[in-house]
Amino acid sequence: MSILMKPLCAVIGHRRSHRRVWHDHVDLRTLCVRCGTPLIRSADKGWRPFVPSDDHPGRISRDAYREQMKRETELHAAGPADPEQWARLLIATFGDAVRGAPANTATLFDRLVVDLRSEPAFAEAIVTGRLDLPARTAVGVACGRLIGATRPLSLQFVDPLARYLLACARSTQPAAPPTSANPLG
Repeated sequence: MSILMKPLCAVIGHRRSHRRVWHDHVDLRTLCVRCGTPLIRSADKGWRPFVPSDDHPGRISRDAYREQMKRETELHAAGPADPEQWARLLIATFGDAVRGAPANTATLFDRLVVDLRSEPAFAEAIVTGRLDLPARTAVGVACGRLIGATRPLSLQFVDPLARYLLACARSTQPAAPPTSANPLG
């Protein structure tokens, strides 16, 4: 960057870096490619310089965002084929030790199944075998509450979790009593 970049940006405006855009849990952010000024995307004004009044406790740094994306990629790649490893990654990615109950990865799925049996949408899914949106939402909410998620769980992670929990719940459900074809007999 040359010394002329700051005055150039002051005259013609900043130029955002398309490669360095990240979401800080509140807004989209990036840097000016010419002068390095932090920029924020405003819904009404477009990209503008980040000012101290934009500070928000929910914002994360670019490094924290990159770490979060790395953990989400690992979680997505792992899938629930190895449930204990997947649970560990899920807690590390979305969990908050302060907000959540102490989540033991070995019992996380059992606790979720027990919690979800009282949810009407998931109870219906156990009976029918179909995971509709309310049942998947119930899984996301119950899991988020249990691990103390700082933000809602994405459906890309809720869906495999919901399928796994439904299979667990259906396998442990007591068998229905056989119905007799002959009512008198």
